[in-house]
Amino acid sequence: MRFRLPLKHYFRVEERRSNDQLTMDFGEFPPFPLKCIEKDSVVRIVRAAGIGGLLNCFQISRKLFFIGGSGPDVKIRSSIESELTRYGAMELVRLLNIGTSRCPKTLRPLVVRAFMVGLVLLLTIVLSRMMYRRENGLGVFFPTDRFSGRISLTEKATRLKTGIEPVLSHEHLHFLQHRDGEQHERVAKNLSQFIREKNHGNVTLLYILEKREVEARLHEMVLSWYRAKKELPLTPEGFLDILCASACFYERVVEFLRMDGYAVGSDVTFCEERDTMFSSQLGDAFAYMTDSQCQYRFVMEVLTVMYGNLLRYYGDEAASRRYLTDISRPNLYDSLYG
Repeated sequence: MRFRLPLKHYFRVEERRSNDQLTMDFGEFPPFPLKCIEKDSVVRIVRAAGIGGLLNCFQISRKLFFIGGSGPDVKIRSSIESELTRYGAMELVRLLNIGTSRCPKTLRPLVVRAFMVGLVLLLTIVLSRMMYRRENGLGVFFPTDRFSGRISLTEKATRLKTGIEPVLSHEHLHFLQHRDGEQHERVAKNLSQFIREKNHGNVTLLYILEKREVEARLHEMVLSWYRAKKELPLTPEGFLDILCASACFYERVVEFLRMDGYAVGSDVTFCEERDTMFSSQLGDAFAYMTDSQCQYRFVMEVLTVMYGNLLRYYGDEAASRRYLTDISRPNLYDSLYG
């Protein structure tokens, strides 16, 4: 059921258990044949517009510094600050460190408190402009602690013809990544030999190739496969069938597979996707890669590993470990994100 935000409601919050969201994603949980360990975690889904968007950003900004408290733990603060970097707001965060280090120790508690209040208000304005006025902004996830977080949906997301479900699934996958606590870096490294030189400064491309963004887009393809087949593959070869069943990926992948001796028929049935935006964005990234060898390695060495990560995010660490033992490492995944 599509959600439409009435004009009289500018701010609405829903708390949802992570496993309930995964049940909505797959149609059942755990997805067969996984044996997932249930983790007690909750996400808060905020639908906001107008003044409600400003209130949402104030709550996020306040959460970052916990006014009157000792502040969030290092991991949570680091995760939130990485989001602020993405939105260009980290210069304001750096002001905190500069301001507090230069004031006298006797005045520091009062100065710090006043400075933090001002900084929170500034961050509120910056985040509001970044989150709710972005041309393509649909949603964003911010962690609040290790086992909970906040998914903020923009008014534009509530008006999508495909509904908000794909956006919710995408942002919730970011929460699962955060909860998992994997240490691999988010931003891709060593891209000079992987992406054509003229695209090294392509901000959109670099964003899509972030580890967490590739995995979240892959998640939507996995969901499409499961809704059609009712079974998740547990081998790298089986995962490649998921890619072949995507209309956005079939032509890019099938040639590589046949070169490697995989039997790929011409009568492949494509799995229907709720929204092709995410898989199309990932597929379009192939056009910017240096050559067909890089495209081949991205499929066989990066996407295969990321599927193993997804199995762990879903809650079956044993299946993830067994799956990943079949992949020779280190490989391109480790070069880009290790």
